[in-house]
Amino acid sequence: MKECRECQILPICMGGCPYIALKEGMKDKGECIDWKYNLKEMLSLYYLKKKRREEIEIAKALIQRVEILRNDMREDRDDQSSTLRKAKNESAEIDHSKLK
Repeated sequence: MKECRECQILPICMGGCPYIALKEGMKDKGECIDWKYNLKEMLSLYYLKKKRREEIEIAKALIQRVEILRNDMREDRDDQSSTLRKAKNESAEIDHSKLK
């Protein structure tokens, strides 16, 4: 189609919509994609969607990291509690043996 060959956004659609319409015998359906008429808005939306997706991935990674740190802190606290209990038991045993 001549309109496609002269179109400034041909690299985006590659003439696909009108080509398919012509190939299937729908000459009146060979309409351009919305991008041609709303290019600035469509690119802005595409950018915002991609940026939002990246922000979500970053947030997920941060949440995972926080969970790992929380688990590490719990393990450290449990280890400290266990060590403290052992030390108290040993101290009590020593004190008890002195009383004998």
